[in-house]
Amino acid sequence: MKVIRRTLMYSLSSCIFLTFFLNSLILISNEYLGSKTVFLNARVTWSYRSVYHGHGSFYVVLEDKRGKKTDLKVEKLYKAGTFFNGSFKRGYWGILYRTD
Repeated sequence: MKVIRRTLMYSLSSCIFLTFFLNSLILISNEYLGSKTVFLNARVTWSYRSVYHGHGSFYVVLEDKRGKKTDLKVEKLYKAGTFFNGSFKRGYWGILYRTD
């Protein structure tokens, strides 16, 4: 019984450590390996609020002139049809984040 409990405890702690390590590795490599500046000039097609564990976040779906759609987490709710302009960095894994 002791062996099973210890094995489960070490397995769980190893999985948690590995998850945080890999997440950190993705974020660090995204920042330093492939950052290129992207300027978004697109129209908001859909804006919504999401609540997760009591915390609200705002998201928009943008569509540029070529028809390419981009999902983005933003600070406020936008009306559909308004134009969204902003300077972002696109990292190695394709994650967009603010430069200012």
